[in-house]
Amino acid sequence: HHCCRLSCTIVANYCVLLIAIFSAVLFTDYTNSLTLNLGAKYNTSDTDNDITYFSGPGVDTPIDNLRSNRYKYDERIFAFYGSFAKDWNKWGLKMGIRVENTNYNGNSVTTSEDISFDRWSIFPSFFLQNKINESNSLTLSYSRSISRPSYKLLNSFENIQNPFYIETGNPFLLPYFTHKAELSYLLNSKYNFTIGYNRTTNGINNVYSNEGPVIISSYANVNDNDNMFLSTGLPVKFLKWWEVNTMLTLRYTRLNVKVPNFFRVKEKFSQDIWISNKFRFDNGFFVEISARYGRNQFLGIYDWKPQGNIDLNFKKSLLDDKLSMTLVFSDPFNLRKIGWKVDELEFSRDVNYSLPTRFVSFGMSYNFSSGKKKVNKENINRQDQDERGRLNN
Repeated sequence: HHCCRLSCTIVANYCVLLIAIFSAVLFTDYTNSLTLNLGAKYNTSDTDNDITYFSGPGVDTPIDNLRSNRYKYDERIFAFYGSFAKDWNKWGLKMGIRVENTNYNGNSVTTSEDISFDRWSIFPSFFLQNKINESNSLTLSYSRSISRPSYKLLNSFENIQNPFYIETGNPFLLPYFTHKAELSYLLNSKYNFTIGYNRTTNGINNVYSNEGPVIISSYANVNDNDNMFLSTGLPVKFLKWWEVNTMLTLRYTRLNVKVPNFFRVKEKFSQDIWISNKFRFDNGFFVEISARYGRNQFLGIYDWKPQGNIDLNFKKSLLDDKLSMTLVFSDPFNLRKIGWKVDELEFSRDVNYSLPTRFVSFGMSYNFSSGKKKVNKENINRQDQDERGRLNN
């Protein structure tokens, strides 16, 4: 019945999204033997989403009230910040805390369904560094953070890709929290080694279900995630004109997936490596060849297939570095592909995408100034980055 309804209905839709965000932050600093930061932030956002489906071509046909919907969502976040930092001898210490109240309400005008939530949360942070000598240091850090669902994911509207595949949001999504602890060692001011542990509870991930032959893609607070990792950055200069930078991450991940009627534990030991070869010649010619490869990883709660890519960058400087020409080949060998396998109880799905990342670009610039000039740019720390990010995801 569901499949027939989809394949026989001609759908037109109209969607309106109205969002208003206001942020205000006040900080006070006191610096003597230590630095103290105090502040507060208030954020309010409102969304009004309206989507209308018609049961035939054109807006003069009857409205499909089963799938049309208007959904309003308003959110208020009020937070207090506090931190202090102190340096003495070879030690540096910074501790902070953020206390936050989140209040939100979602209302479906069409179905008269309301969702409300009021929550207080505490986010501590800790940073301790020991400068062993001028070129070696040891750093220990800990933080608790929050990740909120994007406004798009909170919309429960159906996006029909084809008669057998539907995408929909979930207004019942809750923010999830992550504990992060890391220990880093910097050797000779250039070699970095880090071990860490992350713990996430009730993470938001893409989930699939089915109604007969129709696959429904949505999102849910579906899993707990524990992962331990070891990463290293190793720059090596083999010759005067050849430098190699390597970043390697080894990670063990354990997922407790809490899909109704299908609880399961999934584990992976993954590897991710990035290598950049830089060649600088005396004639002003520069070449960079960078490559990345990752395997045995998760995409949310599903198995992500191995992926990799290679990029090429050429640059030539002329006329005493006044004229600069660049030539960039992004993924020239067409290697950048993504894919994952869905392993639900009643069905499986094999997904493969070739991304539109293969391109060539050429650029040319000329410096008309009489000498090299350093431009000072004001560093503006936007206090609404978190909210702006939720608009685009």
